[in-house]
Amino acid sequence: MEAGKNKKCEFCGSLNPASAVKCSLCGRSIRDKRYNLIRYIIAGSLFFALIFIIYIMQQVDYTETGSKFMPGLELISSAGYSYVSGDMIVEGKVKNVSSGILKDVQVVVLWYDKYGNKIARISAPIYLKSILSFQISPFRAVKPFVPQMERYDVSFTTSGGEIIYTRDMREIEKLKQQ
Repeated sequence: MEAGKNKKCEFCGSLNPASAVKCSLCGRSIRDKRYNLIRYIIAGSLFFALIFIIYIMQQVDYTETGSKFMPGLELISSAGYSYVSGDMIVEGKVKNVSSGILKDVQVVVLWYDKYGNKIARISAPIYLKSILSFQISPFRAVKPFVPQMERYDVSFTTSGGEIIYTRDMREIEKLKQQ
């Protein structure tokens, strides 16, 4: 492409000054071939990166189960207490913060003793069979009382057992009320 200090146009063959960007005769670009190669490499890399991102996004259904960055649910409240019948009850409210409808959501309650050992587990469907985006549903799980029950944890799954990432809003709500 370069002839001494001049650049030769690939299209019309005329010689142009070394500093020229366009051919003085035909007006086409006379940049060096390395510049074009770099442009094609960058464009190709961006194209394949975009295809990869689209592929990954299709593999994960964020609206169904949520993720750490996009939770599916927010735990608004929960309370655990023993009932006269001798049952241990955990009830509260959960909010769908995903962009889609969540169906057949199960509340899972794990009870622990004072040493942190798991001693009981129960799952039950939340009250609403389908919970719309930004809709709140109550939940309730009942388990026969075991004297060692000291504390509990609440989580949520799909009917197939897949964990739904849930943001715990109970502490934030307490701070707002103070």
